[in-house]
Amino acid sequence: MRPFWQTKTLQEMTRPEWESLCDGCGRCCLHKLRHEPSGELSYTNVACRLLDLHSCQCGDYAKRQRRVPDCVSLTPEALAEIDWLPPTCAYRRLRDGKGLAWWHPLVSGSPDTVHEAGISVRGRAISERRAGALEQHIVDWPGRAPRAPRPKTELPKPKETRMLRNAIYGGVNAAVLTAMNADLSVDLDRMAAHCHWLLANGCNGLGLLGTTGEAASLGLQERMDVLEGLVARGVPAARMMPGTGTTNITDTVLLTRHAEKLGCPGALLLPPFYYKNPSDDGLLAYFNEVIQRTGGDIKIYLYNFPQQSAVPFGVGFLERLLKANPGKVQGIKDSSGSYENGLSYVEAFARDGFEVYAGDDSLLRPLLLKGSAGCITAASNVNCSAGAAVYANWDSAASDAAHAVLVATRKAVTSVPLISGLKALVARNTGDARWLAIRPPHLPLTAAQTEALFAAFDASGLVLAKAG
Repeated sequence: MRPFWQTKTLQEMTRPEWESLCDGCGRCCLHKLRHEPSGELSYTNVACRLLDLHSCQCGDYAKRQRRVPDCVSLTPEALAEIDWLPPTCAYRRLRDGKGLAWWHPLVSGSPDTVHEAGISVRGRAISERRAGALEQHIVDWPGRAPRAPRPKTELPKPKETRMLRNAIYGGVNAAVLTAMNADLSVDLDRMAAHCHWLLANGCNGLGLLGTTGEAASLGLQERMDVLEGLVARGVPAARMMPGTGTTNITDTVLLTRHAEKLGCPGALLLPPFYYKNPSDDGLLAYFNEVIQRTGGDIKIYLYNFPQQSAVPFGVGFLERLLKANPGKVQGIKDSSGSYENGLSYVEAFARDGFEVYAGDDSLLRPLLLKGSAGCITAASNVNCSAGAAVYANWDSAASDAAHAVLVATRKAVTSVPLISGLKALVARNTGDARWLAIRPPHLPLTAAQTEALFAAFDASGLVLAKAG
């Protein structure tokens, strides 16, 4: 039997059928600006306060119009009059006779494909509660249809496969957990042992003192002591990419110089995330100042994590930064979770040796096929062996099974608070409950969360090499 959307008009559909047409992308929940007197429409990346920026679902759908009076209730009659629905929208596509796209859950059978295809707002939007003036957030991507979308399991033709070669951190990099003692001081012996385990089980490099490493909960001296302590315990500085970005120029320069002194080839920098909505001119001035004051030969990598920092790095900004600092800015970690966003960096800069690293394990293979350098991910603390198998077989079907494991394990570890969940998995693998220690405001998992995490992780089929 043909599906209902191919046999019924929009007016003939039942209410459940009509509701099921929403693909869950969240694009229609972004604020728009109507310019007078031309009537021209501009999209922004600012979402309604009710939108969950990860699930891309309304947080109170049943009462949305009571809480947000200008929220539009979409009906077949209203659809005929609306001109602002994005071109990816299922309602607009059916209205215009185009049918449903492959990423739609009704076609793919999975609610995740809309995110995997880069159609949703996940990783690309900020809440109106934090945005400020809408005029500062005008973007064009909500009004664009994706280019030649296809399921990520379909391999490109051989001529399209072009993984970036000779990258400094090319391959699988773990965003390393920071081991804590009961008094919340850093346990360097356990942390060093974990670093050695990672390097022995598939990791090419170590992303230290980042989001997963609870760096925002550590003081400057603690962060420097961690790097020195790991080097003293035999962890090679040449494999480290420490996070050195802070909210201010002075501390960022201090940490970056310290990393170079120890022998780290590169450092990962967040934007100055305390100040919201900085202009590209302001960001450029900030990074130019940091780079000039740091000096030396250490390479700078940017950390694009707009869900946390609320400061995304656009292609236009990167182009200006690279031009102003030739040979200094080497790459970017993209934790937006958007394939389309990562691809935009690859297509714009990878041909010149710019290293793009996926922050989402499930995007490692799709972006390698387009020219990225690898990944820097939290889940690599436990799934690095599968990531190594994907990297080694990046252009062949031999990586299919490992890629499926990456997707499944990432889904498992992100089903609970991420850092707490990863520490629970490492504690189980090492038999050392001290790994459960975590600095507030983070908290250990509950018993129910732990049980659910272990069940989901074990279902992925990944068997961890036993740690000592």
